[in-house]
Amino acid sequence: MLAIVEDILDTQKHSRSPILNTILLQGVPGAGKTSAVDMILYQMLKAENSSIKTLTVAPIQQQADKLSKDMNVDTTNNQSLDKKGLLDLIGLKESEINDQNSWDW
Repeated sequence: MLAIVEDILDTQKHSRSPILNTILLQGVPGAGKTSAVDMILYQMLKAENSSIKTLTVAPIQQQADKLSKDMNVDTTNNQSLDKKGLLDLIGLKESEINDQNSWDW
């Protein structure tokens, strides 16, 4: 049986199937799908650059802090922000975000 499984895995490794580069996440609301995606992306980026700086942003500060904790983010290179904190950091006001006349496109 083990030889059959190894043959299947070997065949899949050499195939050009797009499923090999696919991650499937499913679950009920609140199961942590978004956090899982964030964690996967963070780990991929961290593997490329161990001193990567990150911003963890959520609607309220408590959510941003929880997301950072759940992702096991290096707190020395991370800043957790709520929506207002992000807007302040990039120098925008919420009224400018929602006002179509404030964008120079």
